[in-house]
Amino acid sequence: MLSLRLILDEHLESQRFKNALLKAGHDVVLLKEILPKGTKDDQVLSTASRENRILFTQDRGFVQHAKKNPNHHGIILEYVTSTPKDMTISERITAFAAIEKHYPSLENHFVIINSFRPKRTT
Repeated sequence: MLSLRLILDEHLESQRFKNALLKAGHDVVLLKEILPKGTKDDQVLSTASRENRILFTQDRGFVQHAKKNPNHHGIILEYVTSTPKDMTISERITAFAAIEKHYPSLENHFVIINSFRPKRTT
């Protein structure tokens, strides 16, 4: 298994999630560990690239940043719809394993992940 070098964006900065990723063999930093809160998205993306890290985010604004600056180290967007809002930690780690399997490198790639959980209505 490869190890992803990740920066977790502000909306995903959970120490529990970081620890699970570290346990799974990934190299992870929280955005707040390297940049001040409220840093502009373009600065976040350039810092991730400079640090050779893939940005993991829920911020759809990075779609536009990736189009303007296609030279980056990689972006993984967790597409959030409605409830339940976020993927579970386990689902995210499974998604990262699938990404590692299918992409030898995420450089200049933008990958979208989500968790489809059908809601039962009666």
